[in-house]
Amino acid sequence: MLAVCPVIPALFALREFVIFLRAMDEVQARIQSEALLIAAGVVGFGTFAWGFVEAWMDWPRFPAILVLPALAAVWGLALPFVSRRYR
Repeated sequence: MLAVCPVIPALFALREFVIFLRAMDEVQARIQSEALLIAAGVVGFGTFAWGFVEAWMDWPRFPAILVLPALAAVWGLALPFVSRRYR
């Protein structure tokens, strides 16, 4: 039970992000949502592919604890590209 305690602040951060997203205007919310969708796709398919390579080529295991930080990093990298379309 103690091992999952760090998840609690992350859930509060998620709640605050949803509140923040609802307070944005439509264009900003669309930019954030689209960047998050791109990040989810990249990280999701990347870890999916890594799992196959892991099984077939004896590569090292991808630590699941890195999925959320990878999602946040790719989201941050996707934001400038998505927002450039709306200028």
